[in-house]
Amino acid sequence: MSKLDVMYQFDNNYAPFAGVSMTTLFKNNQNIDDLTVYVAAKDIAEEHRKKFAELSRQYHRDIVYLNVDHIYQQLEGIGVKSWNGSLATWMKMFVVDSIPNSVDQLLYIDSDTIITGNMEELSKLELSDHPVGAVIDSISRKSNERLNLGEFPYYNAGVMYFNIKYWREHNIQKVMIEHLKKNIQKYSVNDQDLLNDFFRGQILRLQPKYNFQGTHFFYKDDVYFPGLKWEKGMYYTPTEIAQAR
Repeated sequence: MSKLDVMYQFDNNYAPFAGVSMTTLFKNNQNIDDLTVYVAAKDIAEEHRKKFAELSRQYHRDIVYLNVDHIYQQLEGIGVKSWNGSLATWMKMFVVDSIPNSVDQLLYIDSDTIITGNMEELSKLELSDHPVGAVIDSISRKSNERLNLGEFPYYNAGVMYFNIKYWREHNIQKVMIEHLKKNIQKYSVNDQDLLNDFFRGQILRLQPKYNFQGTHFFYKDDVYFPGLKWEKGMYYTPTEIAQAR
């Protein structure tokens, strides 16, 4: 039986976009037997909740709301910076302890992401000893240098595959919070910087098709690759990007 557990995070402003994204997820993955969506959301208006309930009924999928109030309180206590006036962007890194014990792997999807195909192949991916899988950020050369990542690529946090089982076994949540308290001042791209700094060298490189970024629609490959001059192994090949596109 195919199984995929997915998480979205958003506030009321992004609820409509999340609804569009979930619709594309459900529509293009009807062959997955067990698909559950976990929602880390705060202050969602009743009109949006009704639409999500209707979406759940339409596609016969469960949409489960997580309690995130304690996460907000914790983030405020640490003094993290907001993004567009909201702390919502941080939640994906701190909500895994709220996921049921029956979930071993959890796919996080940004609420402004359109799913254009079936993800059964990804649902069968084994993360083994990797705490998380992600796609390399397409404009990340300066971020790599800023965080002194050296040989390790800088990954995009818009789509991530969390190894929840690994997180539980290694008490990742507690260790990450302590790390964030000590390093918060150096993170200018918030949770994405935390992802790359904390998990440096441990992130499983996912295929670019799972988080195909707008950069590769804006620029042709014969412009993009000569312009950024990626070092070997630090990014995908032109062939991999062309196939993903």
